[in-house]
This record gives sequence, structure tokens and C-alpha cells, in this order.
Amino acid sequence: MAGTVVGRVTAIWRYPVKSLQGESLEVSEVGLHGLAGDRVYGVRDGLTGRVMSAKREPRLLHSSARYHSGAAVVTLPGGASYAIDDSALDVAMTEWLGRPVVVVAASMTRPSADPFMDDRAVHLLTTASLATSRASHPAGTWETRRFRPNLLIDASGEGFVEDGWVGAAATVGAARLSVVSRTIRCPMTSMAQPGLNEDPRILATTSELTGKRLGVYADVVGTGRVALGDEVRLHPV
Repeated sequence: MAGTVVGRVTAIWRYPVKSLQGESLEVSEVGLHGLAGDRVYGVRDGLTGRVMSAKREPRLLHSSARYHSGAAVVTLPGGASYAIDDSALDVAMTEWLGRPVVVVAASMTRPSADPFMDDRAVHLLTTASLATSRASHPAGTWETRRFRPNLLIDASGEGFVEDGWVGAAATVGAARLSVVSRTIRCPMTSMAQPGLNEDPRILATTSELTGKRLGVYADVVGTGRVALGDEVRLHPV
């Protein structure tokens, strides 16, 4: 296969419900809208009608979602779990958040049925970028979960190597991507979540180093399967 090998997939993540914790995978199908099952649900605020984000409701980061036997399951703080289509989930989340909410599928709220992505279909981050950031704030916990990428790429070199991929085509496993932009970070990266303390220096360090940019976004131009250990090849356009 032509192209230059720039790394290998070392972690795969999907987030069934926007802003909730997600699940780590060994393999995933990648469709035109991103990883199968990624951000296809959201928590809609009954007062505003808008799908909520942890940017404004940080407590969402303390719940999680995963798929079991093909159906999404949400687990709330305290350990209670509910199937995504169980009406008791809306009641429990309303009680927890102290405001009326309902979990909705993207197909119910968007005419295009596009998932609840912040920007593009796939978010990539490299180990090189995390290591570079950690060197400037070694006391911080630069764990992948803070940055919520779909694919963590084990890439050699120093600095923010994926920034140089913008404008190029890439193959990851059997999927073909077009890397389109750097990822602008928000306060979510510094927020507390299970196993991670609040750390404002995370976002501050990213701001100082890169103007709050870390990782890259990509469009899917060819669908296929991605698995741990797959090569990432760059193809200049």
C-alpha cells in the first residue's frame, strides 16, 4: 500500500451519548458519519430544547454509556444502569440533574440524522502530542479520556505531529480519511471526571503551546474497519 506510515492505532474510543463517558474498543466499523454508534444519542434539556454538553453541564462527564448486545446502556453516578430506551432513564437523569431532560437519538432531532459531533466525523490524537504537552505540565494527568478522541495514534517524533497531517489523505486500517482541521479545545479538558481531578492548567498549557489546539479532525471518504495495531498511512494530496 502506498503512502508513508506515520503511526499505529493504540486506542479506539466511541461515545454513544454526547458528553458522557464512552467505551474503549479493539475494533470498529467506520462509516461516513464516523465510528459505528459514536455520539448517536444526546441528553436534551426540557427547558431549552437543546442537546446538552458537558461544557455547560460538567456533571454529564460522571455518567457513562456503552453498548451491550447491540443496545446502548447508560450508567449513572452510584452505579444504576438503564437501557437507552427505558423511560426510567429519563426519570433518573431528571432527578440527578435537577431539571427535566430526555435522552434522544440524533435521528429524532436532526433532519440529516447526523450524530452529535462537535465538528467532523473522526477525531484523531497522537501520543507525540500528549508527550509534548506533558513535558510542559508534568504534574498534570494527560490521559486520553480528557480529550475524547476516537483514535489515539502511537506516533514517533516530537511536537504536535498530527498538525502536519491537515490537508492530507490518510488510511487507517481499511478506512480512508481526509484530515481537515486542528481540534480546538474547550474547558472540558480540564474538568473533573471519574479518576481525573479538575486541572485548569491542562487547558492553560494547551493555550500557551498551541492556541488551544490539540489533535485533528477528519472526514471519512472511504468506509472500512479499524482495529488496534492498524497502520496509519499518510498520502499527500
